Amino acid sequence: MNINKKISNSKNKIFLTIILFLIFIFCLVLLLIMPTIKSIKEKSKEIKQQRLELNMAMDLTSDSSDSKENIGVLKKRLSPIESTFLKKGEELDFIKMLESIALKNNINQTIVPETQKENTDNSFSTMNLKLTLTGSFKNVFNYIVEIESLPNYINIKSINITKVGGKFLSDDSDSKEMSEVSCDILAETYWK
Repeated sequence: MNINKKISNSKNKIFLTIILFLIFIFCLVLLLIMPTIKSIKEKSKEIKQQRLELNMAMDLTSDSSDSKENIGVLKKRLSPIESTFLKKGEELDFIKMLESIALKNNINQTIVPETQKENTDNSFSTMNLKLTLTGSFKNVFNYIVEIESLPNYINIKSINITKVGGKFLSDDSDSKEMSEVSCDILAETYWK
């Protein structure tokens, strides 16, 4: 019996050792490994969050650089548009230019400018002009073509052409286009 007791005692010791070992492993897992796993999961979440924030920041940066590129393109496109505005303070130069075009085309011209009207956002102003022209139809037509071909934007709102007198200058068929006409032009100019 003593042997049986020893075997039983030895089995109990082995069994007890295994149980103690399992308890130790369980405690080790519970106390060391589980907090480490939890910490790793938290760090993983933080890394994902920082990666998202970094991606968002990079998107904003790329959007910003795209915006800067777009602004550069828009400025290049805006430059020709800006040059179509007449410059404030150079109204006399503009009138002189109209007079030189009239003189070149052998036209009598009267210019009646209105006061400039500021745009609501003050980015530019408009000024209406009433031009009264007298000359041959061909010369008046050439004058209008030259005004339209100026680098500045002039919006012709209305044109009224009437024949002056009832006769042509001569009976020659080429001279019929030389009949004298009066032309009233209402135009809008843009100033900056």
